[in-house]
Amino acid sequence: MLYAINLHSDQVRKGTDVPYVSHLLAVSALVMEDGGDEDEVIAALLHDAPEDQGGRDTLEEIRDLFGEKVAEIVDGCTDTYQNPKPPWRHRKESYIERIIHTYRERIIKEKYSYVASLDEIRENDYNLNIPRYVDTFEEEEPVDLLVVSNDLKELAIDMKETDVIITDYCKQVIPLWYECR
Repeated sequence: MLYAINLHSDQVRKGTDVPYVSHLLAVSALVMEDGGDEDEVIAALLHDAPEDQGGRDTLEEIRDLFGEKVAEIVDGCTDTYQNPKPPWRHRKESYIERIIHTYRERIIKEKYSYVASLDEIRENDYNLNIPRYVDTFEEEEPVDLLVVSNDLKELAIDMKETDVIITDYCKQVIPLWYECR
């Protein structure tokens, strides 16, 4: 979340003073409420990053920081890498054309599109729910609980040390604050 906030820190919603990050948080909330996994929620937070904040370089940084799945989703949501961006209407029409082209040409693209046969559709009782045909599932590596436990123990030690340092700073700063009043 901090990465998204930092990328968009100078942006506001068009015609308002509302920080742009409010839109990113709203989109990620919708993804969470719909059962999205961690990668999908991260991608929701970052879905506008390449087109608003650095283009393909930003996409590659997202790939390095958050992995291939997040980068693929963000790339799929990005309607332009041009800077400055073309007008809004042109970008949206081009984005829709990409979807229509994929449909018309019957392009099969993993995790994006699939051409189902009539027999497959019949076998699924004519249910056209996309997840029945396009598998977006990504197997996650198993969590090593021993490693996590050790990491938490190290963090607890670090936190205690940090608390001591902060307490010392407070003891030094608070008397100065009272003197300045």
